Amino acid sequence: MHDDEHSADAKDAVTFSGTIAELTKEEEDAKKALDDAERNRVAAIGKAKQEAQELLEAAKAEAETEREELIAKERAKTAKESARILDAAEKEAASVRRGKDVKGTAKKLLPLIFE
Repeated sequence: MHDDEHSADAKDAVTFSGTIAELTKEEEDAKKALDDAERNRVAAIGKAKQEAQELLEAAKAEAETEREELIAKERAKTAKESARILDAAEKEAASVRRGKDVKGTAKKLLPLIFE
């Protein structure tokens, strides 16, 4: 019976040793999985930051384009108003010139009429 006890103890020791090896392997696998998860998390954060930066740059570019379009529209409006004012001034100047021409012609003709 003494040999049976030693045999059982040896068998238990081998089983225990195998269990420890399995647990150690599982622990190593778990650590590796945690490390992989951490690397993936860091990579995902980096990618999200990069995408956010790209979206921000695109939004800034779009806002700048809209701002430039608004400036161009305002300049066109101002140019149109300036052209309208210039046209009115030219018409007024032409009218004044015609008035002076009529007045000048009348001054020249009046003495001839009354001679």
